[in-house]
Amino acid sequence: MQIRRKRKNSEKGERYTRRKCSVGRVFCSMFLLLLAVLIGFPVWVAVTGVFMQQWELTEYLGPVLAGGTGTASWALLPHAPTLQWVVGLLLDSPQFFVMFWNSMKLAVCILLGQLVFGVPSAWALARFDFPCRKAVMLLYIVLMLMPFQVLMLPEYLVLNEWHLIDTHAAVIFPAIFSTFPVFIMYRGFRGIPEEILDAGALTGRVSGRFSYRSGCRLAWQGSSRQSS
Repeated sequence: MQIRRKRKNSEKGERYTRRKCSVGRVFCSMFLLLLAVLIGFPVWVAVTGVFMQQWELTEYLGPVLAGGTGTASWALLPHAPTLQWVVGLLLDSPQFFVMFWNSMKLAVCILLGQLVFGVPSAWALARFDFPCRKAVMLLYIVLMLMPFQVLMLPEYLVLNEWHLIDTHAAVIFPAIFSTFPVFIMYRGFRGIPEEILDAGALTGRVSGRFSYRSGCRLAWQGSSRQSS
């Protein structure tokens, strides 16, 4: 009899904990859904506003932007969708393409520079054992935590000495040698098991080159999985 009572009490306790967990999950899901709606609403307004005509935008946002009376509102979907704003931006404004290709040039040059300098630096800090390695890593962290206002004047003096002011190189070079990408890739390289690299070295290939290439692939796969 005592065993049956204990079983019943344990079953009741399990049911209570399950109900409590289910209620907590419902409230957590509702909170996350509300947070997602609040975050996604400005994006939805921006996307749907692209396809609205001028009169529709004036009707919805007139009380805010034109100084009218009443409150602003927004429709879930445009009543009269149009592509005039997209056509006007892509075909009727050459200044957009100048800014677009300048941005592409800066982004591509910065990424290529970080691949050339940042990835080997992160690999050396993560996999090689050399004197003062911890001190160098500490220096990277300190420079990464410094605000832009602290580094702005030294960067300006260096760029001015190299006659790079008012050029694209003044934006590209500081971004290439930034410490943040090195720190991010350092964590990925550091998490690669040593056994995998040792197994690759035993295959008879060139140890250093094979380890570097396989490490980059493993770090890329790990970062892509974490982002997904």
